[in-house]
Amino acid sequence: MKTKGAIVYLLLTYVLGYAAQFLGFRTGILRLDSEAGLFNYLAFIAVMYVPALSAWLASLTEKREDVTGGAYWPLPVGKTVLWVLAMPVVFLVAHGITAVMGSATVSLTMGALTPQVNDALRGMGQPEMTPGVAKLALPIVALVAGIPVSMAVGATLLAGIALGSEIGWRGYLLPKLVRFGRLPAHVLTGLLWGLWFLPCLLQWLSDNPHLRPTAWVLLLQLLGMSIVVSVVLGEVWLRSHNMLLTALVLGSFLGQQFGVWSYLFESPRRPWAGGMGFVAIAVWLLVALVVFYIGRDKGKVAVPAAAEPEGSG
Repeated sequence: MKTKGAIVYLLLTYVLGYAAQFLGFRTGILRLDSEAGLFNYLAFIAVMYVPALSAWLASLTEKREDVTGGAYWPLPVGKTVLWVLAMPVVFLVAHGITAVMGSATVSLTMGALTPQVNDALRGMGQPEMTPGVAKLALPIVALVAGIPVSMAVGATLLAGIALGSEIGWRGYLLPKLVRFGRLPAHVLTGLLWGLWFLPCLLQWLSDNPHLRPTAWVLLLQLLGMSIVVSVVLGEVWLRSHNMLLTALVLGSFLGQQFGVWSYLFESPRRPWAGGMGFVAIAVWLLVALVVFYIGRDKGKVAVPAAAEPEGSG
C-alpha cells in the first residue's frame, strides 16, 4: 500500500470534511430539514466533493505511477441497465419483509405524503388538495411516476453528486487497501466512509431531539449500511474500473433511499424498518455477498496494477 498517499488522503478528507460539515450546519449553510433551499442543496453537493479534492491533493504527494486511474466513459450499457432496474427491486424486497414482519404498514393511500404535497402547493401559491383528490391521485402518481422518476434522478443528478465521493473513497483509497484482501478493504473503506458522515448524524439528532435516546442504534445503522453498500460499490469499481458506473450505482441507491418507499410503507417500527433499518441492512448484506462471490474465481476482477496485491485473482 502507498501509505503516504492513503494517510494524506484520510487526513485531508476528515479535516476538510468535518470542518465543512460542522461550519455549514453551524451557519445554516447546510440544512437537513424540510426548509432547505436550493443554496443549501448546492452547498451540500460541494461538501460531497471534498473526497475528490482530497484525493487530488493526496495524489500530488505520490509518484505518477502510484496514482490510480480509471475510466469515466463510456458506461457499460448492460451493467448500467441491470443496476438501475435492480435497485427498486432490492428496496421492494427489504420493505416488503418489514411489512410481513409487522414492522411497517403498507399504505397505498400514502396519507403521510399529503401534508408534504400541500406544503409545497402552498409555497407555490396553489390551492391544497382535498382529502378525496389526494387519496385518489397520490397513489397513482407515486406508483406510476414516483419509482421511475426516482430511478431517473438517481442515475443522473444523484450519480453526479455521488461521483465526488466515489472518486475519493473507491477510486483513490480502496486500491491502496486491497493488499489486505478485497473483503477487508471493502469493510475498512465502508467504515471510514460511514464515519465521515458523523457530523450529519449529530445534526440530525440535534434537529430531532426525540431520536437522541437511540443515537447508538442510528450510528450502528449508518455504519452497517455504509459497510455493506461499500462492498457492492467496491466490487463494481474493481471489476469494471469505471468510476462513472460506480457513482451511478450509488446514485441509484440514493434515488430509492429518498424515494416513495417511506410513503408506501408507513409507520416503521425502528430500528428494523425503513431504508436504513436492520432488515434493509440484512438484505443489502445478501446483495453484497452475491456481488462479491459471483465470478470471483474467473479472473474478472480489474484491480488497478499500481495497487494489485500479491496472489490476487
